[in-house]
Amino acid sequence: MYDFSAEEAIGRPLRKLHAGELSEADYARLLERVRAGRPTSSTTERRKKSGEIIRVTLKTTPLLDHQGVMVGEITIARDVTAMYQKEEALRIQAGQPAQGGGRRTLSGEE
Repeated sequence: MYDFSAEEAIGRPLRKLHAGELSEADYARLLERVRAGRPTSSTTERRKKSGEIIRVTLKTTPLLDHQGVMVGEITIARDVTAMYQKEEALRIQAGQPAQGGGRRTLSGEE
């Protein structure tokens, strides 16, 4: 989805790959939720290798060992950019105000 090869991605922090513009505060809140061990869902923007910003839904759940200790996380990301663009076009066609406001920067979780 983000167009990085395995060689480019392995060993690099995910934040540097596609969420580098996330503020320190937003990134800290994200890590806090994950470390709390609760599944989370969010919609946010991420940057592809090309620089293109896409809208994604993220579902993250803790990965626990046999003793219930969190040893990682599992995240499923889904590109919903086209869906948001179609919804925006329908809103405009219906005479409703646009929701996106033309914002093209990484915004963190909504």
